[in-house]
Amino acid sequence: MKKTSIRLERAVADWNRQHGVGAIVKYHRIIGEGQGVATKTRSEAWVLSGHTAVVMVEGVSGCVALEAVTPLGTARKQHAEGV
Repeated sequence: MKKTSIRLERAVADWNRQHGVGAIVKYHRIIGEGQGVATKTRSEAWVLSGHTAVVMVEGVSGCVALEAVTPLGTARKQHAEGV
């Protein structure tokens, strides 16, 4: 396994442990530009074709790069708070 793949797998595992399905996130269509749109994750994250960490979000068909989303809390914390 390449170093990049190992790094991505770790990033995905960390994301899934901290955020999970249903986490509220801000999604940026263009990474780093604009204010983004608040939405929720609808899948766990995974490594796509060995090169990009991705996740599915509500309102977007297909997956988006984890770099394009900013968590606004954790799904576990949000569920505990009734969000």
